[in-house]
Amino acid sequence: MTSQALIRISLLDGAPADPGGDVPVPGLGLQLQDHATDGLPEGVVTLEWIEHTEAYADGEPVQLRAPRVTVRLADGSSLPGDVRSSYRQAQAVFGLGLLEAVPDGTLRALADPDDADGDGISGRPNRVWDPISGTVKLGRFGWKANQPGLEQQNAGAFLGDIGITSALFPDENCPAPQAECAGAITGGKPELDGDKLADTTYYSRLLAVPARRAYDDPAVLRGKAVFRGAGCASCHTPMLVTAAGGEMPELAGQVIRPYTDLL
Repeated sequence: MTSQALIRISLLDGAPADPGGDVPVPGLGLQLQDHATDGLPEGVVTLEWIEHTEAYADGEPVQLRAPRVTVRLADGSSLPGDVRSSYRQAQAVFGLGLLEAVPDGTLRALADPDDADGDGISGRPNRVWDPISGTVKLGRFGWKANQPGLEQQNAGAFLGDIGITSALFPDENCPAPQAECAGAITGGKPELDGDKLADTTYYSRLLAVPARRAYDDPAVLRGKAVFRGAGCASCHTPMLVTAAGGEMPELAGQVIRPYTDLL
């Protein structure tokens, strides 16, 4: 079965693409391109589900499954042994403006990298390169919190997922050796103009969170108690508050329930 997700890749050692970032794989970059508009893609990703049975404490069986991902490059070979890979599925895209509006200080206060409080949770902020400011900032978007803001996240997705360049990421993710790609990745006009990137970012900032359902259902309330009793709320933070002020009053001073600490 062809995967509808994506594969992020990097090397263990070498020079990162950005300060503090991941090390790109020569000829492949940081994301495997398994689709192409011309010629062969960089590789083919197949997904197989491996099923097995486990049992609850009372003996009741439950059927589980785990993904097995196989990558074959264009020449039929596997990824080299020194390449790290991570299978990613897309996250939800609503409510992102609210997450962006949570102050950095709130997230730093939630961090506990050495588990000083002994609850078994050691969340830590990811510090990433911001191509807009040219500085290192707190990351908060993506499975690895590798983008500091929605404009950067959207521009990165345009490039990595569908091959569209922008002023933030003007270079093509070219699979050929850089010497062969030089004309294609430098000096050209970005395919996505600033207005379209701004419109996409505006939309993603204000896409509303769906209303909570069955909030007073007894089963839901029992689940809530179990969630908290099991310690899940130590990491999946139930409530955060967005910053007051800012350019968008719709997002200011909001109590939100994202069940994440963005660490």
